[in-house]
Amino acid sequence: MGEGIVELVTSNSSVPDYDLSAVVGEQHIRAVAKGLLSFSRQARAGGQLADKLGDKATTDLLTKIVCQTDKDLWFVGAHLISNRGGRSILDVV
Repeated sequence: MGEGIVELVTSNSSVPDYDLSAVVGEQHIRAVAKGLLSFSRQARAGGQLADKLGDKATTDLLTKIVCQTDKDLWFVGAHLISNRGGRSILDVV
């Protein structure tokens, strides 16, 4: 059975903690974008490993997760980029 208590999940996560000092809109957007970017990179790396190991189902699943997360990141990042001269989300997070 999975151990789903918050403390266990957060202690085993490598996604950065949410910035609790964020008090204005742009700070919140930046904190969400940073978490999405980290999650996307980890899912991408997992997909590449699964592909290397020949696990097609896991590769496909993680590819879909990466696509959706990148799409979400694009939507969130659009709020930052519009104020930053059209630069990449990677430049403003």
